[in-house]
Amino acid sequence: MKKAAFILIYLSLLGCASQQIVTSHKKEVLSHQEEVITRIPDKLSLKGQVKRYKERSYTPIFQKLSQKDSIFSRWSETPYFEIEYFFDSKGNIVKEYQQVKEQTDFLYYISESKYLYNEKGKLMQKIFKEGAFPQTDNNQYKYIYYTNYIYDDKNRLIEEEECALDLLEGKKVIYTYDEYGNIIEKISFTDNNNYFYKEIYNYDNENRQISYKKIYITNGYKNEIKKNTWKYDNLGRIIEEYIYELSTTQYKEGTLIYNNTIRYYKYNTNGKLFEIMDQYLSDSILAQGATHGHTYYAYDLEGNLLCKSNFGDGKLRWRECYDACQHLVEEVYVSQEGETYRKQHYYQEDTYHNLIERLIISDSPVELSRYEIEYYRE
Repeated sequence: MKKAAFILIYLSLLGCASQQIVTSHKKEVLSHQEEVITRIPDKLSLKGQVKRYKERSYTPIFQKLSQKDSIFSRWSETPYFEIEYFFDSKGNIVKEYQQVKEQTDFLYYISESKYLYNEKGKLMQKIFKEGAFPQTDNNQYKYIYYTNYIYDDKNRLIEEEECALDLLEGKKVIYTYDEYGNIIEKISFTDNNNYFYKEIYNYDNENRQISYKKIYITNGYKNEIKKNTWKYDNLGRIIEEYIYELSTTQYKEGTLIYNNTIRYYKYNTNGKLFEIMDQYLSDSILAQGATHGHTYYAYDLEGNLLCKSNFGDGKLRWRECYDACQHLVEEVYVSQEGETYRKQHYYQEDTYHNLIERLIISDSPVELSRYEIEYYRE
């Protein structure tokens, strides 16, 4: 009852925040808005020509009713997480700011990044600053890092070099390409540690990647920490994949295996992926004691993803469901002990159909995220 009452109050305050109402606006988007996309690393792309994007996340505060019972009271006044991006008119990120509230109320982790581009729009330098501070303004950063990017005469990135302000610490990444422009080798190493990583890529005659290998090398010791191979059908779709990956960056003998699987892909008559079958070759963190895993995909008549569900030896492990705008609206997770956990997501959107608010509820409110978006006006 408490959960239902909270949802009703929330929806009455926000109006279009319900999962059903949000999706009803999808067809109203103007065509010229849909054509312009602003991309942010590791986040959903934004529709429209974005000038500034800010995300804040808040935690719930509960009022204690008794030793065993409490009720949601309000959201925290200060966000525990905040990130902000600034873009130029070409969609390039020119500045990034991040703030995380630590466990103590009087300490914040803060970082800033500045990006510099050449006249061709290629990233040339990134300046990254970070530190822990008792306040959020007027801070002097102790740690400053510079990353320079070097390109060949074909505008391909061939080297990244990072160094600290005092030049005592550094990292370097070197890329090698084949005649078709595919990366065939990537080497990452540091100046102050006696180890490096080598990544090797192989392709078939149609320039499709068929294998990948990541090797950890230190003091003459080599260890394959990740390996993949792929097979394709006559339409160029992946139908089989081998995955091997260790579970930690501390690559010592005896490290647990995160994944060791042969994966098979199946597609429906519309060419949509509808099943992934995993055959676990050994026990691993991902297998959770199972011998087989299945992930099923369900779509609506327009081809939009509705749900994807994962099973281990026939038992549900997790499920994710989406609305017509492809927003995640429900999560279900089943623990190895058989306990089921659910989360529901509710959204508000702006006229470009970018999120301006997201609420996550389980048995009680879990998290509230608010988004500020400023656009270049056309």
